[in-house]
Amino acid sequence: MAEVAIIPKKKIARMQQNLSTIRKIAGWTTEELAYKMDVTKQTICNLESGRTPMSFAQYFLLRAILDCEIETNEVLGKVLPVLLESEEDDYNKVKDHAAIVAASVAGGVTSAALLGVLPALIPIGVGAWIPIAKLMKTMFKK
Repeated sequence: MAEVAIIPKKKIARMQQNLSTIRKIAGWTTEELAYKMDVTKQTICNLESGRTPMSFAQYFLLRAILDCEIETNEVLGKVLPVLLESEEDDYNKVKDHAAIVAASVAGGVTSAALLGVLPALIPIGVGAWIPIAKLMKTMFKK
């Protein structure tokens, strides 16, 4: 029987803290993300505001959705590792810069335009986004 690796609550909390920024960088409205996750708009609003804690199932589903989205959204692919996987010190330095990127995307700035200035907005090294297959391997050990 396979052992289940526990996703640290810290990772789920980090996803929830950044949900609004991630959604905006992806170019989604709350309604669009709700549709993708098969939940109500109110659920997304509650997750973004912190009124409702994100469940493991919501976290896992959102990671799968984002893994597909980064194939076509280069900016999201570069920002996600920083927001979700960086060390605490780096994360605190970058969080406000990511909000600027999200506001720019929400304001209609194209991904192509943002790619040129992204290194200046996010001034630390950006690692590779962990594909969902790798995440699944860490969850289920043989």
